[in-house]
Amino acid sequence: MYGLLPLVVVAFGISSAWPTDAPESDRAGFDWALIDDATPQSNGMVEIRYHDPENPSLIDHATLHRVLRVTPGNHLSLIPNDSQQYILIEIEGALASWIYWIFREPLFYGIHLDSSGFPQQLWIDSKEDGINGNERRYLNPK
Repeated sequence: MYGLLPLVVVAFGISSAWPTDAPESDRAGFDWALIDDATPQSNGMVEIRYHDPENPSLIDHATLHRVLRVTPGNHLSLIPNDSQQYILIEIEGALASWIYWIFREPLFYGIHLDSSGFPQQLWIDSKEDGINGNERRYLNPK
């Protein structure tokens, strides 16, 4: 049911916040309307990948969200979701569908994914309150 971890989050220190001079496309790339894929990870998180806003065939942004709970079933529309704190995502498993209740705002943001799916730049948002300047960059994974 769980695949390989395509987005490895390893860091040895924290440096600067989200750059104020970063292109708007870096921030705009995390729009829910641009979601391409959601994949559960073995570390208890869900990775979400996004289309590039300028080039829909390019997957250039990814986030990692903490999982609140997982429930079996494929009746996503029957579960009330009026929370501002979490969202529901249905993911096909090997034998059945699973509904993942994930925190709405990600814990990690990654941009400029390489051919292996690793981000060239990675930020942590320990407050999970969206991109607002309090994110801290992890050292470049390279």
